Amino acid sequence: MNESLLVGQACTKYNYLQINYQCLPNLPTKNICANSRSELSHAYIVTPDFPNKLTAGANCECTLSTNFENGQILLRRLDMKLPNDHENQKCGGTYLEINENDKSTERKCGYVREAGSIFGSGSKKLKLNFYTGENDNFYDSGFWLEVLGKKLKIW
Repeated sequence: MNESLLVGQACTKYNYLQINYQCLPNLPTKNICANSRSELSHAYIVTPDFPNKLTAGANCECTLSTNFENGQILLRRLDMKLPNDHENQKCGGTYLEINENDKSTERKCGYVREAGSIFGSGSKKLKLNFYTGENDNFYDSGFWLEVLGKKLKIW
């Protein structure tokens, strides 16, 4: 479908449209559900088939680690569309879980298009777990994260 038609359909009740954009570097992109190893300092992590619709039954894990003395790993959200309970602002069965030092730290879900940091770690290891529930609305497309760190290993 033509992108301008989508914008026009979404804004039929409004008389003002604001579009924010940013130029992103061409970096290696890792599917969070793929079993591959990478060593780099800057990359993207995406859900399977991003930006297409999610599918039920995903249970994926991705580990980020650094051997850098002052181990720091930064996750920056570029796009996130994961279903959530809008009324209670809680995640359902579909979410991204961030574990630091093998402890469940945060669950992320919801519809957020603005880029911004979602997690900065002072530790040398982060584990990302991504789940899709069986009964969620799969019109959502998942997430696109930017990962930064020195001597970063992703697997």
